[in-house]
Amino acid sequence: MKTEKEIRQKLEYYRGILGVIQAKRTRTRSSGFGRGTRPFPEDALHLLTAGANVDEVTTDFPPAEQEFIRQWFGSLSASALQLITALAGILGWVLDEAEAVEGVTPHQAK
Repeated sequence: MKTEKEIRQKLEYYRGILGVIQAKRTRTRSSGFGRGTRPFPEDALHLLTAGANVDEVTTDFPPAEQEFIRQWFGSLSASALQLITALAGILGWVLDEAEAVEGVTPHQAK
């Protein structure tokens, strides 16, 4: 079983990933994600944000396959974003429930 501190760290990590994904979708410059205890792999982050830069990714494929690749990357990045959002939501809910049941406040837990 994870401690409250470990859950909070993981929640912050997922929220950080979501923040970077959202930022990368609004700008094309890569800045990497290295906050927290574990860096998020740049290659994986590039795949997650490929929806914003799909033309960059598809140029290596034959023209006949580019539309399929665009759809595939769009589905992949949307699914990954939903998964990370769900994980962050679940961890947030767990912490909220712990605070409600145990009377723990965010200031006491840190």
